Amino acid sequence: MFNDLNLHIFFGIIELRKVVFVLVIDIGNSVTKILAVKKDNAKRYKFNISNDIDIKKLEKLFAEHVNEEVYVSSVNSNSLAFIVNMSKKYNCLIHTLNSNIMKEFALKNNYQIDNIDILGSDLFADIVGSDYNGNQLIIDCGTATKFLIVDKNRKFYGGAISPGITMCSNMLDSNTDLLKSYNIVVPSNPYSLKTDEAVNAGAIYGTAFMAKSYIEFINKEFPNVKVTLTGGASAFLVQAMEKIGYNNFAHDPDHIIKGICRAFNIFREVYFK
Repeated sequence: MFNDLNLHIFFGIIELRKVVFVLVIDIGNSVTKILAVKKDNAKRYKFNISNDIDIKKLEKLFAEHVNEEVYVSSVNSNSLAFIVNMSKKYNCLIHTLNSNIMKEFALKNNYQIDNIDILGSDLFADIVGSDYNGNQLIIDCGTATKFLIVDKNRKFYGGAISPGITMCSNMLDSNTDLLKSYNIVVPSNPYSLKTDEAVNAGAIYGTAFMAKSYIEFINKEFPNVKVTLTGGASAFLVQAMEKIGYNNFAHDPDHIIKGICRAFNIFREVYFK
């Protein structure tokens, strides 16, 4: 598909080496996250590629990273095409996380992922985002909320997918006459007489109660499961989980970016301090 764009794709894991200047990019359906590394200094950025102001900011960032290497995971073909064009314009060598790289990494690192041929690169980055050796449940809160199960032997068992927190509100806006989409704010209680707070309570606390019940159920089959919350909407879920008295989880906004770095063998802890 992207051959016409002269996209350079690795068909194997690159060798570990000292990475000095690099852009690591997680292209989601709504938001594009970037880790920009210069030597041992790293900065994080978020962009909406459908927003003209963000597009100008993103091009400015690429202009500051001429001739560098770009590592990408993407679930949005239009946004990926834009990143590819920016990479060409500023002479950056782009590497896209594809099934060949995923398969080679999984084989080399003893992951068993039976659906790897159809698995999205974002979910793969979720699966390999940590080198933890116990049972794991990764809850990725983006446009959709994904629950991913990996056992202590690095076998991926699949998971569950539900509408994301922002999508819940947007769905009510699109499918009802009297409700609309509201700014996402965590209400002080999981109930309210105010319509905007009630909609947010349903979206955020509803996700929190679902996550709590899911964790408790999964922990019966996968004891001592480590729970990691990540994704663009994870901060809302963290607040709601804490408000309902549940805090047995880790919050790692960089989890997918770490997974991309691990997949390309360029991971360094210093990037994430």
